[in-house]
Amino acid sequence: MQQLDPVVTIAILLAAALVGGMIAHRLKQPIILGYLVIGVAVGPHALGLVGDLELVEVAATMGVCPVDVYTGAGNLDSPIA
Repeated sequence: MQQLDPVVTIAILLAAALVGGMIAHRLKQPIILGYLVIGVAVGPHALGLVGDLELVEVAATMGVCPVDVYTGAGNLDSPIA
């Protein structure tokens, strides 16, 4: 598959994530499940809509960072021993 412009690739990833989240929400499933299923579907090993592996890795890292902060911030009320 030919390499797409990085802006187009990011737009595809964001649009796919939005659709996957909406589908998961409608099916009363966790939204993260929709993100994961859509990520596998549009990735280079399934449909191949996004073929730039480096850009996919950067986008995945950017998606993990807020999750790490969110889960770590959940325990702010408990004292640190």
